[in-house]
Amino acid sequence: MTFERSQIPTSTIITEAFATYGHKLTELQSMEKLPIIVLPHPIAARPEDEVRAFAQAASEDVINALLHAS
Repeated sequence: MTFERSQIPTSTIITEAFATYGHKLTELQSMEKLPIIVLPHPIAARPEDEVRAFAQAASEDVINALLHAS
């Protein structure tokens, strides 16, 4: 959020377990437009190839969030 307030685009990546908290935090900070990409939970217990597939699938969302920051 500090970077976003300094006009530096960011993209936050969290897992489903933290999605509600992440969205609520953006509301509390009056930053509802802050891009949040949600991945399946948990990540740490998954095989590397599965995590790589999640990252690949989310990569376009991350790029779009960084390029189309408001």
